[in-house]
Amino acid sequence: MSEGQEDPVNVSALADALVTRTAERDRAWRNSLDILVVADANGVFSAVSPSWKTVLGHHEAEVVGRSFHDFVVEDDVSATKDAVVSAAAGVDVGGFRNRYRHKDGSSRLLAWRTSSEDGMIYGYARDVTVEQQQADELDARVRERERLWTTSPMLFARAAFDSTILEVNAAWTTMLGWTADELVGQSYADFVYAEDAARSLDWADRKAAGQHVEELQNRYRCKEGDIRWIAWSITTDADVFHCVGRDITEQRAQAEALKSREEDLRQVQKVEAIGQLTAGIAHDFNNLLTPIVGALDLLLRKYHDDARSVRLILGAQQSAERARILVSRLLTFGRRQNLKAQPVAINALAKGMVDMIARTIGSQIDVVVDIADDMPFAMVDANEFELALLNLCVNARDAMPEGGTLTIASDWVDQDDSDTFQLSKGTYVRVCVSDNGHGMDADTLRRATEPFYTTKGVGKGTGLGLSIVQGFAAQSGGGTHIVSTPSEGTTVTIWLPAAEGTASTSLQVDCGDELVECPPRKVLLVDDQELLLEGASEMLRELGHEVTTASSGAAALAHLRSGRSFDVMLTDYMMPNMTGLELITITRAILPSLPAALITGFADVATNDVGVRRLSKPFNMADLGSLIAELTGGS
Repeated sequence: MSEGQEDPVNVSALADALVTRTAERDRAWRNSLDILVVADANGVFSAVSPSWKTVLGHHEAEVVGRSFHDFVVEDDVSATKDAVVSAAAGVDVGGFRNRYRHKDGSSRLLAWRTSSEDGMIYGYARDVTVEQQQADELDARVRERERLWTTSPMLFARAAFDSTILEVNAAWTTMLGWTADELVGQSYADFVYAEDAARSLDWADRKAAGQHVEELQNRYRCKEGDIRWIAWSITTDADVFHCVGRDITEQRAQAEALKSREEDLRQVQKVEAIGQLTAGIAHDFNNLLTPIVGALDLLLRKYHDDARSVRLILGAQQSAERARILVSRLLTFGRRQNLKAQPVAINALAKGMVDMIARTIGSQIDVVVDIADDMPFAMVDANEFELALLNLCVNARDAMPEGGTLTIASDWVDQDDSDTFQLSKGTYVRVCVSDNGHGMDADTLRRATEPFYTTKGVGKGTGLGLSIVQGFAAQSGGGTHIVSTPSEGTTVTIWLPAAEGTASTSLQVDCGDELVECPPRKVLLVDDQELLLEGASEMLRELGHEVTTASSGAAALAHLRSGRSFDVMLTDYMMPNMTGLELITITRAILPSLPAALITGFADVATNDVGVRRLSKPFNMADLGSLIAELTGGS
């Protein structure tokens, strides 16, 4: 080829390149996962890629010659027609999405991009159905989270591992009063109750380090000064805590109240168990004491002319009387003492004891009396009230070893709240004994009425004083209340039920020295204790009565059924196989006119319900003689 001439066109090379490009286009057309379409300006398809069938289920022949909107879900037809017009005008509709009907009846969401040339629309579409579902679900979860974050009554927060608060929800303001502006950017430790701050930060450090930790419960300060208990559920993500807190203030208060009630119940059960134990011991002790008292009474009457013998016997009787009083106190503690309740003018009785109390507690303590004059009578056993008041004054004295002031005060109140000390509604007389001594801490106060509990040194207290007072008040139908503050003192208040009627202002003591005149009687005496049987028999014989003894209920019934006659039957209560009450019930069926009485040391035996006269142990000869005279009508 000469210089200056152009190279001829390599037709073969161009043809080869066209074939190659066509083959590539055909492969892309056949293998594309996205839908490829060619349509005219009206949106009528002239060609669709095989992926249409893959995505929407229609063969190419079912699509070519039909328009876009023939396959679009009805609600999207209008928007699709507008998009076709825009695409035909050369506007790229990238980002346009519409829903197409699948051949199986379901729908698929397609995202389109288009271009146009020479009046033809070239487009491709990607199936974004799953992607959109995932996006919708995520959006729903986000909206749900926002609703929960906004409306939940629980505390939500995000906080950095260094304790900085990053985000809080509105519940912080509702529950604690703090606004988001006051919280975000601050350390949560600044809002935790001071006593819980160090523990909370240590818990967070261990949680951040990946250690297993129990649920965190701590107290948060409210903006107004209150304290709320919060229980936290916390997860970690990178260097952030995701926190959910619920208010457990009421639950903790209820749990503490339940714990307190359980502790009270355990204390009541313990007191009851010890009361039963002491009552049993007191009963056995009464059985031992009764023959001693009876024998001393007999000896005193026999040797009343011998001064030395009288002195020795009186000394023994005083010891026996002290033992009887001790047993009485044990029974009062166990609430098994047979109290002789009657209307008593507490104000006059307490005033009458002031001199004795002053001598008992010593001159280093000032006694202040603030006793009302116009008080209702109290329905109590006057002897036991004196003992209770003296016990409280002695306790007050011991609380003021270096001296102080003891105050005895009284008033009365109409009780309307039946929950106060579990008292019934009604009028109550209140007697308060106060001191300004060393007082009691919470633990000591909690155990103050526990039997045998004492803070005094060995040999300086029995631990029964307040227990006896509590037992006396409860058995009288009232209660006790103790208020004490360390280094400030203690006040014990006895609540006693008010009574109507004439009051007794002094103690009636029956010395029992005078013997009641009574003709000789035939007495059936029943007791399983040999010493009691022998002692009581000797006293009855000394009184001039004829005595037949039986050591059991069965033996007594054998005497009664033998045809022998008796004027009266006296029986112990607690005996094996048959109690005294059971014996009396059977005897009434056999011999309804035979008088009978029960001798017992148990105060809770319901003798009044069956009309049975009782004689409490220990007793002397005068008591026994009076009983026989009363039962037989002889004097």
